Amino acid sequence: KQQKQNDFEFVLNDQHTYTSLNDFKKTRARQLCHEWLQKQKNLRTLEGQLETLRDEYAKANRTRQRALTQQILDLEHRVEELTNEVYATAKAIRQAEQ
Repeated sequence: KQQKQNDFEFVLNDQHTYTSLNDFKKTRARQLCHEWLQKQKNLRTLEGQLETLRDEYAKANRTRQRALTQQILDLEHRVEELTNEVYATAKAIRQAEQ
């Protein structure tokens, strides 16, 4: 069997999981999904940066750790905000597609 390559996986409800922008019937939901995908990509990037800074912090001396502390805290805050945005956008997609 040949398996279909999914662009993404978005659970719309218990019966439907969308794997392409073309699966959406409503234009607004498709636009929101595009935003959702971009936010998820940005979130993965920020999480990678945060992991790198934490690794650097663990290996750094006290002076460097103090310098990294605020960067890490700022990035953690941004990751939290973006995570909330991702969830809110997913909710908006589900509402728009109804």
